[in-house]
Amino acid sequence: MTKPAVVWADEPTGNLDSRTASLVLDLFKGANEAGQTFVVVTHDPGLGATADRVVEVRRRERPMTIVAAILLILLLPHGLRSASATNDSTPRTPQSPRRRGEAVMVVGGAMLATSLITASFVIGDSFDQSIRTIAETQYGPIDEVAVVDGAGEAADLVAAIDSLRSTAIDGTMSAVRLTVAAGSTGPDRAVEPSVSFLELDRAQALAFGGDSVATGLSTWPADLRPSDVVINESLAADIGLSEGDAIDLFADGVAHTFTVAQVVPMRGLGGFGSVIGAPGSLTSQLAASDTVAQTLVLVSNTGDVYGGATRSGAVVAALDKLTPEGASVEPVKQTLLNAAETEGAETTNLFATIGGFSVIAGILLVVNLFAMLSAERRTDIGTMRAIGIKQGTIVRSFALEGAAYGLLAAIVGSLSGILVGGAVVAYANSTLRPTPTSHSALR
Repeated sequence: MTKPAVVWADEPTGNLDSRTASLVLDLFKGANEAGQTFVVVTHDPGLGATADRVVEVRRRERPMTIVAAILLILLLPHGLRSASATNDSTPRTPQSPRRRGEAVMVVGGAMLATSLITASFVIGDSFDQSIRTIAETQYGPIDEVAVVDGAGEAADLVAAIDSLRSTAIDGTMSAVRLTVAAGSTGPDRAVEPSVSFLELDRAQALAFGGDSVATGLSTWPADLRPSDVVINESLAADIGLSEGDAIDLFADGVAHTFTVAQVVPMRGLGGFGSVIGAPGSLTSQLAASDTVAQTLVLVSNTGDVYGGATRSGAVVAALDKLTPEGASVEPVKQTLLNAAETEGAETTNLFATIGGFSVIAGILLVVNLFAMLSAERRTDIGTMRAIGIKQGTIVRSFALEGAAYGLLAAIVGSLSGILVGGAVVAYANSTLRPTPTSHSALR
C-alpha cells in the first residue's frame, strides 16, 4: 500500500496551526504533481480552493443526493476492488457475482408471487366468463323452467301466467323434452350417448322472448315435416352431420330415423335442445314405451339474456303460487350465473392464496438480501458518511434500490402471469366441453 491509487484524507488540516497546515498542503501538492490522486474532506475553504475539483455537500438533502448515494453504493466497491487489484497481487474473491446471484434470487421470488397472483385473476375471470357464456348458448331467453305433469297442466299454467300480465315476464311456451342417444348413419358411424331432444311449436318458439335471433331458431324452416329435425352446430360437428343427412335417435334401444332439415346456432332454444322437432314427432312413436318425457313450461323474463335473470327471484315466487301440486319451478339461468361467480371466485382465491405465500417468501428474501448487503458495504457506507452523505440519504438509497428490484419483478411477473393464465385457459378449453349435454363422440 506504499503507492495507493487514491489517498483519502478526512480533515487533514483540521487540528493544525497555519504553518503546519501549509507544510501538509505543500506535501499533497508535490505528491499530486507526481501523479498521486487525493480525495480530501474539509471544512476549510482555503484548502478547498487549491483542489482541481470541488464537490460541495450541503446540509439540505435533495433527490440528486440520493441518486448520488445509490451510484456510490454501486460503483465504489468496484473502484476500490480495481484499485486493490492494481496495487496488491494477492488474489481476492470477487463479491459482485454473489450480489448478482442474490439480486436474481430476490427478483425471481417476487416475480413468482406476482405471476401467480396475476394468473389467478386471469384464470378466475376466464372461468367466470366461460360459465356465464353458457347462459347465452344454452338458455338464451329461458330464465325459468317449470316441470309439470302432461300437456294439460302445461296449457293451464301458461294461461295462468299470461293472465298475470306481469311486467317482469315477456314470454311463455310449453315444450316436451326427452334424453336420447343420437348417431350418424354412414359407414363411419359416430354416436353421442346423451343429448336433449325438444318438441316445440315453431310459431311459439320464434315469438318466445320477443327476439327470434336469441332463440337460435330464426331460420327454422316453415315447412318442417314430422320426419324432419333441426340440430345445433355442436352436435353436427360431434357426429359429422350436415343438412340433408339422416340421423338416428335411440330411445329404449330402438333407432328412429329422421332427416336433418337444418343446422342451427348453439344459442337459446337451439342450445337448450341439441335436436328439435315438431310436437309429437318422436313422442308419438314412443306411446307404448317406458321412455320418460318431461313436459316443460319455459318462461322468459323482461330484459336481455343477463338482465332478465335478475328478476328470477320475484318471478319464481309468483309462479310457485300458480303451479299445481307436485310441479317445480327452477330459476335455471340465475342458478348458472351464481355458479359462475362462485367458481370464478374460488379459482381466484386458490391461486391468490398460493401467490400470497410467495409474496411472504419474496419479502423475506428482500430483507435477507439487504441485511447481507448492508453488512458487506460497511466500508462503502463509511466512505459515504465521511464525505458528508447523511444516514437517512443512504437508507433511502437502499429503499430505492429495493423498489427497482420490485418494479422489475412486477413487470416481468405480470407479463408471465398473463401468459400462464392464458396457457391454463387454453388447456382447459381443449379438454372441457362447452355444454353439459355434449360428450365425446364414440367412434
